[in-house]
Amino acid sequence: RRAAALISGLEHADPDLIKFGMEDQIAVPARHHLIPGFEAALKAARAAGAFGVTISGSGPTIVAVALKELAGPVAKLMATALTNAGNKATPLTPAVTEKGMVAG
Repeated sequence: RRAAALISGLEHADPDLIKFGMEDQIAVPARHHLIPGFEAALKAARAAGAFGVTISGSGPTIVAVALKELAGPVAKLMATALTNAGNKATPLTPAVTEKGMVAG
């Protein structure tokens, strides 16, 4: 249900669906304590305007979804929160294609 909400939220630019879709109910509660500064990074990202934040894959990467113009500030604030907690972090804002996949 949450994966479908995330996809729909991304497709329709619906912040509430994105947030709901990114709120992992299994892995994040079990692993967030393994990432020093996770809660601070989560709070910083949300305060900076991120729609959602979660642990990416098996970790230790934390990923946030935000408007393009907020991506840099969100990433920097998350990295600062993690670093301040003793977990040196590097903010990354990878490019995202707007074309999607092309069958070939």
